[in-house]
Amino acid sequence: QHGSKDDQARAYQMMMECILATDMTKHFDHRKRLQDVNQQPWPKPGTEAFEPYKELVLKLIICSADISNITKSFEVSRQWAIIVTEEFYSQGDLEKEKGLTPLAMFDRSQQGELAQGQIGFITNIGLPHFELVAELFPQWQWMLENLQQNLQAWKNLCTTNGTAAAGP
Repeated sequence: QHGSKDDQARAYQMMMECILATDMTKHFDHRKRLQDVNQQPWPKPGTEAFEPYKELVLKLIICSADISNITKSFEVSRQWAIIVTEEFYSQGDLEKEKGLTPLAMFDRSQQGELAQGQIGFITNIGLPHFELVAELFPQWQWMLENLQQNLQAWKNLCTTNGTAAAGP
């Protein structure tokens, strides 16, 4: 057994909070807190004053991992987009079977164009998130650069094809 019961309870609580931080309904509030905190000097790591910062950084890292597919090579990112979109539509199909009305992004009958959906997600969620990541952790600038390249690739698909196919 490692650590006291209190340490174990705190670690468990922190893990739960980090997992819950991936909920997109909390995304904007979390990013705003990090932006606000980043406007002032950070306390020294390992001190009690650093504890709230540690929680924010851990949540940022978990959220980054959660949406990191958009920072991979374009081909990998494109395949993930197809998989995630199908997962959303499957959830919407199940909701319809139960007599519920799914959110538009989960509704296959309101199927949007894959490239446009990715452009929207990257522009509204991904770019602001990974700009903050790169600001806080300059060694992770490569994620932002890949994301910017992917955004351009999705835009190029829209320009080239008018509307890009959602499939492989």
